[in-house]
Amino acid sequence: MKKIFLSLLLFFLSLTLFSIDKKIVSLTPAITSILIDIGYSDNIVGVTSNDFFLKRTVIGTIININEEKIILLSPDIIIYQDFQEFLVSGLKNILRKKEFIRLNIKDVNSIFNETKKILNYLGKSQRELNRWMDDYKREINKCKNSINKNFKYIFIVDRDPDFKSIFVSGNSSFISEILNSIGGINIIESNRDYIKINQEFLLSLDGVVVFDSSFNKFYNNKLFYEKYLVIDNKNITIPDLRLNEKVKYLCGLLK
Repeated sequence: MKKIFLSLLLFFLSLTLFSIDKKIVSLTPAITSILIDIGYSDNIVGVTSNDFFLKRTVIGTIININEEKIILLSPDIIIYQDFQEFLVSGLKNILRKKEFIRLNIKDVNSIFNETKKILNYLGKSQRELNRWMDDYKREINKCKNSINKNFKYIFIVDRDPDFKSIFVSGNSSFISEILNSIGGINIIESNRDYIKINQEFLLSLDGVVVFDSSFNKFYNNKLFYEKYLVIDNKNITIPDLRLNEKVKYLCGLLK
């Protein structure tokens, strides 16, 4: 019995040491945020310039990484998203003994599922993840009850200052899923994550709530609609575990 107990103790200690000692490079802000919330901020040694969660060595952007900087950091794990596969293909050939974790973060379920993947790899309990899920569901119900009506919307993810090139979220994006869950109806019926529209289309809309998350770009809310809501919180468009905060923020704008 003692031998079994000692074996189990050594096993769990090895998992703890494994996760404490590992140095991680995070290639997107969403990954960084998730790592912080599951207790691995100290393990992160490199991030992209798009990241605003932690001050760490910058290893490029989310679409253009600096391989030399990553190699010099000597990370044990590089965590990236599926759209970055072309970025890490060269690194995989160079850092053959290192671990590469690919995440496919799209909708709300994928945020939790891909977080489970990280937790499993690092040997950490998933118990805390249930709290994030419960908080999100609770905030959704609270918001639905407070708004108590349906609304049509369009969510601008990015645009140029003159509104000539506008990218909006489709129904497969996590932000649309949140808005749909609290009574929203996305007028963009595409199942793609994001699609491009033009100014003419935007001006043709009637009775639609417009969310604009393009930061530091000139806008005139009288140009379009009375219900033109500017997102001034960068966290809102990051697909991470802080979904309850996003629901609360968006709900506050709609009231």
